Amino acid sequence: MIKIGDCVTIHHNATNYNGGAIPPHAYNMTWVVRSIADTRCVLGQSRDNPNISLNLPIDVKYLDLTM
Repeated sequence: MIKIGDCVTIHHNATNYNGGAIPPHAYNMTWVVRSIADTRCVLGQSRDNPNISLNLPIDVKYLDLTM
C-alpha cells in the first residue's frame, strides 16, 4: 500500500486523476508521494532531481512503489 513519503514511478499508460495528460518527462523519474486519499495520490518532488516538482493528482493504480 502506498503512503505519504513513499517513492513511486508512473506507468507509461497513465493519465492524471481527471483524465488529462502527464508530462512526458514524468515517466522516467521517481516521485515522492505528497498526499493520498482513497485512490487519489498527489505526487510532489522528484527523488531524482529535487528542483523538479510535479504536484499532480494521479490514481494509485498507475503507480509502482520503489525502494
